[in-house]
Amino acid sequence: MAAPMNSVELEGGTRRYRARYRDVAGRQHEKRFRQEVCTQRWLDEQASALVTQTWPGTPAPP
Repeated sequence: MAAPMNSVELEGGTRRYRARYRDVAGRQHEKRFRQEVCTQRWLDEQASALVTQTWPGTPAPP
Protein backbone atom coordinates (compact mmCIF):
# COMPACT_ATOMS: atom_id res chain seq x y z
CA MET A 1 0.00 0.00 0.00
CA ALA A 2 1.58 3.23 -1.10
CA ALA A 3 0.65 6.02 1.26
CA PRO A 4 1.95 9.36 0.06
CA MET A 5 2.43 12.34 2.31
CA ASN A 6 2.71 15.84 0.85
CA SER A 7 3.41 19.19 2.46
CA VAL A 8 2.16 22.61 1.45
CA GLU A 9 3.57 25.94 2.58
CA LEU A 10 0.88 28.48 3.41
CA GLU A 11 1.09 32.24 3.73
CA GLY A 12 3.24 33.27 6.65
CA GLY A 13 5.56 30.28 6.25
CA THR A 14 3.39 27.71 8.04
CA ARG A 15 3.21 24.18 6.66
CA ARG A 16 0.36 21.70 6.40
CA TYR A 17 0.74 18.01 5.67
CA ARG A 18 -1.68 15.86 3.70
CA ALA A 19 -1.85 12.09 3.98
CA ARG A 20 -3.62 9.90 1.43
CA TYR A 21 -4.18 6.19 0.94
CA ARG A 22 -6.49 3.84 -0.95
CA ASP A 23 -8.58 1.23 0.82
CA VAL A 24 -9.20 -2.35 -0.34
CA ALA A 25 -12.10 -1.17 -2.52
CA GLY A 26 -9.87 1.37 -4.26
CA ARG A 27 -11.42 4.47 -2.67
CA GLN A 28 -9.05 7.25 -1.71
CA HIS A 29 -9.04 8.65 1.83
CA GLU A 30 -7.35 11.90 2.79
CA LYS A 31 -6.64 13.83 5.97
CA ARG A 32 -4.66 17.01 6.70
CA PHE A 33 -2.46 17.79 9.69
CA ARG A 34 -0.35 20.58 11.11
CA GLN A 35 2.53 18.34 12.17
CA GLU A 36 4.44 15.85 10.04
CA VAL A 37 4.71 13.36 12.89
CA CYS A 38 0.91 13.31 13.33
CA THR A 39 0.50 12.75 9.60
CA GLN A 40 2.85 9.76 9.62
CA ARG A 41 1.23 8.33 12.75
CA TRP A 42 -2.22 8.45 11.13
CA LEU A 43 -0.91 6.79 7.96
CA ASP A 44 0.74 4.06 10.05
CA GLU A 45 -2.51 3.44 11.95
CA GLN A 46 -4.51 3.18 8.72
CA ALA A 47 -1.98 0.82 7.13
CA SER A 48 -1.95 -1.36 10.25
CA ALA A 49 -5.75 -1.54 10.32
CA LEU A 50 -5.87 -2.57 6.66
CA VAL A 51 -3.20 -5.25 7.12
CA THR A 52 -4.81 -6.70 10.26
CA GLN A 53 -8.28 -6.39 8.69
CA THR A 54 -9.58 -4.26 11.56
CA TRP A 55 -10.27 -1.28 9.31
CA PRO A 56 -14.06 -0.56 9.22
CA GLY A 57 -14.24 -0.93 5.43
CA THR A 58 -12.38 -4.25 5.27
CA PRO A 59 -14.62 -7.06 4.01
CA ALA A 60 -14.98 -10.11 6.23
CA PRO A 61 -12.83 -13.11 5.23
CA PRO A 62 -14.74 -16.03 3.63
